[in-house]
Amino acid sequence: MSTKWLSGRLESSLSQNPKMRSNDVRNKVVKKWNTSISKSKAQRAMAMPLKNVHGSYQEQYKQIYDYSHELLGSNSGSTIKVKVEDINGIKMFNRFFFLKDI
Repeated sequence: MSTKWLSGRLESSLSQNPKMRSNDVRNKVVKKWNTSISKSKAQRAMAMPLKNVHGSYQEQYKQIYDYSHELLGSNSGSTIKVKVEDINGIKMFNRFFFLKDI
């Protein structure tokens, strides 16, 4: 059982439950495929799909300014504030404020 093969089988489980632990993965492998794997193999297999899940969140946050411009375009006169912090040279989203003009 390769790590790549196992990560493909775990992708839907991890997207539904991203806090799944390596012991949960090991138990699932024993129940479903009647074999055992090491803790390190379970961790490596979990890392691949989790990177895909978290990577998509990071890509979405990169589009926050585009989203705010779209909101302003369809709600003229409204106020939008986007707060981004610089942590060790990396831009991190902090908060989003939207006040619709009535």
